[in-house]
Amino acid sequence: MRLAVHVRANARTPHVGGSFGGSLVVKVAAPAVDGEANRAVIDAIADAFSVAKGTVRILQGRRSPRKLIEITGDEVFLAKRFSILSA
Repeated sequence: MRLAVHVRANARTPHVGGSFGGSLVVKVAAPAVDGEANRAVIDAIADAFSVAKGTVRILQGRRSPRKLIEITGDEVFLAKRFSILSA
């Protein structure tokens, strides 16, 4: 499954949920320095979708708050989780 996410680095409270401009919002406490926020995004997405970190990867937007993420797994389950998280 591929999904667009909007990342907010340096957030007080890490959270995955909601939408911004049609993208899933991912808030991470890590700063956007030396890939720290990207690693935190992968961790947060993996936790939110209940998948292994190795099944989540950033396809586009490594240096941007707007990213295209790919999650490998059961498409039906992932789609249900996405609809819950993006509401």
